[in-house]
Amino acid sequence: MRGAIPRNFFEMSLKRIAAAIESDLPSSEKLVLILLANNARDEDGTCFPSQKYLARKSGFARSTVNGIIKKLEKAGFIKITHQYRDDGGLRANSYTVFPDYP
Repeated sequence: MRGAIPRNFFEMSLKRIAAAIESDLPSSEKLVLILLANNARDEDGTCFPSQKYLARKSGFARSTVNGIIKKLEKAGFIKITHQYRDDGGLRANSYTVFPDYP
């Protein structure tokens, strides 16, 4: 639907998006960080996008997105929390995007 407001529009954190844009990251890492920030709740920075979603939005392969996410966590930009279903299977990770970057 043209002109429709995205489902997560009101959940994004403008503070985190602005900080991601101003970061001195390589462009691929910056794009994934912006996508995460765009999905982050303003109150606590948490978000739950799948790697498939991030790959589709960024244009990167899922394996590339996975590598970028690991780099962002190692550098202190995000925290990854693995989530599991009741049957022990893996669900989409939860990410916390920090408002102030290293």
